[in-house]
Amino acid sequence: KEKVRVERQKAARSGLSNIKKLQSLTRRKEELSRSASELEEVLDQKRQEFSDLIDRIKLAESKSGVQSGPSKRLRRNPTNESRELSLKEEERKREIARRDQELESIQQRIEEKRKSVNELRSKVELQSRNPSGQNGFNPIALWRMYSDHYKFLEKALQTQLQVDGRDRDAYEEAFARFATSYLRELDSRQAKTDKELSTLTRDKTRKLSQMRNLCKQLFPGDNVGQTMAKLIEILNEFPLDEERRHNLGRVVGILKQVDVMELVLETREAANGEEGEPGQAEEELILRIKFDETS
Repeated sequence: KEKVRVERQKAARSGLSNIKKLQSLTRRKEELSRSASELEEVLDQKRQEFSDLIDRIKLAESKSGVQSGPSKRLRRNPTNESRELSLKEEERKREIARRDQELESIQQRIEEKRKSVNELRSKVELQSRNPSGQNGFNPIALWRMYSDHYKFLEKALQTQLQVDGRDRDAYEEAFARFATSYLRELDSRQAKTDKELSTLTRDKTRKLSQMRNLCKQLFPGDNVGQTMAKLIEILNEFPLDEERRHNLGRVVGILKQVDVMELVLETREAANGEEGEPGQAEEELILRIKFDETS
């Protein structure tokens, strides 16, 4: 019961998180809608200014007695101001189109979030109605989770069973029980898989954090002397056969690649041998600092 209660609390917190994300996306959509309407108003204003400019040009031409020919040439070759207004209008159109696409994308994400929230809410309600997970089992929610399986089982149920008619009901009832058990098993396996993935992710994050802390201690300021001092201190406390306790193998490999340290297999003769007989040889892997013999 405690495990079911904890899982229900986790599901509720996840549902609240999804609801908050949905509200945030809704507010973002409203802001973009207001921005699009403001851009549309600015575009209408620029169009009106452009129209007023054309009217003033025509009025000036009519007062100066200019014929229609130059006016047509002016429309074919607009002034710098009218050309600038045209460019601004095109830019506004592109901006509005981009905002429309962004609104559609946000709307789609909102629908997806709403769908996931509804599915999560139905699952939480099902768990609250059936905390034990066995009594009063209702496979409707699982049908929605495993739609492909449902289609397969539904198709199989519609298949004509080539059996004696007196046994048909028994076969159909047995198959229905099998389908329900099958979906219940799928649900439990999915929960187990989610738990294992969560554990693996947590362990990986912890190991990465340990490696970062180790590198910060070993390479405090790109100083080889400080690095060597730290490395020797750690090796004195943790021998190489306990490397898995502190993830030091990668650091040793880096120092070997830059010719700062080397691994040497040293063979020693044991001192506990009998007189006249050589002692048993012992091998020990040691880490040694490399020195430049020419210096």
